[in-house]
Amino acid sequence: MATPSKAPASPNVLELKGVSKSFLNPDGKSFQAIKDVNLTIKDEPDVGEFRVFLGPSGCGKSTILNIVAGLFAPTEGEALVRGTPVTGPGPDRGMVFQSYSSYPWLTVLDNVAFGLMLRGFPRKDREAAARIGAAMGWTDSQSAAQLEAFEMERAAFLRKPPRVGTLVEAAAD
Repeated sequence: MATPSKAPASPNVLELKGVSKSFLNPDGKSFQAIKDVNLTIKDEPDVGEFRVFLGPSGCGKSTILNIVAGLFAPTEGEALVRGTPVTGPGPDRGMVFQSYSSYPWLTVLDNVAFGLMLRGFPRKDREAAARIGAAMGWTDSQSAAQLEAFEMERAAFLRKPPRVGTLVEAAAD
């Protein structure tokens, strides 16, 4: 699908350079969630890819994803998406949270199309997303409330197709 605007060209989709993040505990003491994270994900044109951060609860996976999404600023270091510093949320990045949001009175395909329409995607791209949903077995009459949790994640991701997407997924212990 086409995006409403093009980001500056860069040989890397994502770069984290010396990224650290600290938070203040309620007692006022600093807690370092991540320290000196370095990561480069090169641009592979016409190749769909997934990267996975895997680790135990509390190891910093969500912190890194929140920095990439622009929800947190790093305490130290720099996050770049296609060569541009991440300074806040942007239309080139999307995040699907562990709790899902949809309009329960709309069908799942209408939920997907509505999110794309709000972001300025043309009708042909909204129809393409609906075809992907149909290929996953969703019907025109299926309500968003009828979806299983993993299907809600897929719908949320289709609703806001980013150039760089982050998905926070709880893993069973």
